[in-house]
Amino acid sequence: MRWKKGMLIYNKNAGNDKLERNLGGCLPVLAPHIDEFLILQTKQKGDACRYCFKYGEEMDVVFVLGGDGTVHECINGLSPLQKRPLFGILPGGTCNDFSRTLKIPQNVRQAAEALVNGKVRPIDISKSNNDYFSNFWGVDLFQMLQIILMSRKKAGSER
Repeated sequence: MRWKKGMLIYNKNAGNDKLERNLGGCLPVLAPHIDEFLILQTKQKGDACRYCFKYGEEMDVVFVLGGDGTVHECINGLSPLQKRPLFGILPGGTCNDFSRTLKIPQNVRQAAEALVNGKVRPIDISKSNNDYFSNFWGVDLFQMLQIILMSRKKAGSER
């Protein structure tokens, strides 16, 4: 596929310090397919949502390199728009549950190749109060479980 305008939003904190490798894996694949390419780094919670809401209608495609939290923010920034761009996920987080659900390759380079060579598929997005969600709706228990699992994983690697 080829797009006139595209945006990549990446979360430098997602994925346990694999940012350089992940960017190196996806940029050479995506860039030749996009005439005007805006690349934005999140610096704090809410940035991905704000970037998507601010620039989304100008774009033909938006890619997100991050985990489930960054994907969730992007969905919340894009869903209220009248003109929504295509949306592609590059799994760069710890769990990457949504990208796994969509059967996106978990290797970032392979995911980028699949996105530029694949077919567009619609997905369902739901809304609860003022919040959009894709594959999971819950009440902070999931986040607490992730924190517990990550702390155990880190404790195991420090031994």
